[in-house]
This record gives sequence, C-alpha cells and structure tokens, in this order.
Amino acid sequence: MSFWIYNIGMMQRKNFNINNIRFYRYQSFSGDLAQVKIYGHYYEQELGRTLRICKILYTLQNNVMTLDKIKVEADYQHLGIGSKLLEFMFEDCKKAKVKNIEGEFAPDDEAQGYAFYTKHGFEIREEVMADKLYKTLDFEDENE
Repeated sequence: MSFWIYNIGMMQRKNFNINNIRFYRYQSFSGDLAQVKIYGHYYEQELGRTLRICKILYTLQNNVMTLDKIKVEADYQHLGIGSKLLEFMFEDCKKAKVKNIEGEFAPDDEAQGYAFYTKHGFEIREEVMADKLYKTLDFEDENE
C-alpha cells in the first residue's frame, strides 16, 4: 500500500475546506482483534487529481483501543484534520464502550507530537525508544 506525497505548498491552503475531504473506512476482524483504517482523500484543483492526505490506524483488543498510527501530510497540517481523525476513533471507543486508549510515537517529532496529543487529553510517558500515549475517555453510558 503506498502513501502519495505531493509538495503542494502553503499558498493553496487558503482555498482548503475540511468538509471536502472524503474519508474511507476499512475494518477487519480476527478473533477478538478489530482493526480500523481510515484514509482521507482530497481533490486538489490546482493539480487536477485526488490526493490521499491523511490516515489513522487503530485496533481494539481486550477492551483497549490502541492508536497505531496517525499521519497528516505536511501541507495539510494545522487545519483540524488530525483532530477529525481522532474524533472517528473516539466515536468508535464510545460505541464499543471502551474507555482506555494507548499508543506510542517515536520522539523524532517530539514538540509537535506532544502538543497534538496533550491537546487531545493524552497523558504522555517518556520511554527509551518511543513515548507512550495514554488516555481514559470520560463519557456517560447512554444506556444507564
């Protein structure tokens, strides 16, 4: 599976609308493991083609949601796309009544990573090879 990368430049962001991203969801199940992949595609008029600009991968197993990967192409960062991807995961947590999320990220992009994850309520614990992410969701069970 390839991930397309095009250098579009900051100038074109002024015409960007997050509502024009088309999100595609893929799910697979194996025993008690559920995997979800969501890709965001955006039609870039200046290039005349559709670009895959973001993705999130997460798994659910043993009542824990694990954030495996989240990526937004550099030209499309700071526009709310990463937050939208996390919303999809949080909604799946709510549907599955899962309150614990964990994950990790390599500290090569530490400053931006810390800011993004802490903004969304993750606790970050420093580790040797990768920093660990933890979040406990606080939502009411609608059936209670």
